[in-house]
Amino acid sequence: MTPRQITAMLLSGLFAIAPASVMASDAIAPAHEETAHDDSVQHATIYLNEYRFEPAVTTLVARKPAQLTLVNNGKVVHEFVTEALLNHSVDIKSQGLFAETTGIEEVEIPPGAQVDLFFTPAKSGEFHIACHASKPEGHLQRGMSGKLVIK
Repeated sequence: MTPRQITAMLLSGLFAIAPASVMASDAIAPAHEETAHDDSVQHATIYLNEYRFEPAVTTLVARKPAQLTLVNNGKVVHEFVTEALLNHSVDIKSQGLFAETTGIEEVEIPPGAQVDLFFTPAKSGEFHIACHASKPEGHLQRGMSGKLVIK
């Protein structure tokens, strides 16, 4: 599997990341722990609700460390799918679990869950974000899409 095909999934509170190195919270501390409360880290939150991202457009600055928080406020599993993180080193945190990977394309988030992505956007551009979940109805077809803008 190539980095472009890597999928990060959060299922029932467990990460399934392939291929990637997963570490317990008491292992080597992920890079984001040192900068999570630093003012030099930009923060953005995207709420995933039934058939929409809020906000629909999220903007980050290139070459500045970022924490992107994804919160599923819906009643069904939602996905965060984008090509924006395909070639990035990303630390993932959710429910006390940490994972490090290179090249995330998709994160599945159960209802009520939160996932934090820590990365440094490398270059400017506009990237499509979408939810391709199909149950109970096609989320993308119902309008669950948006943009991640890197300036």
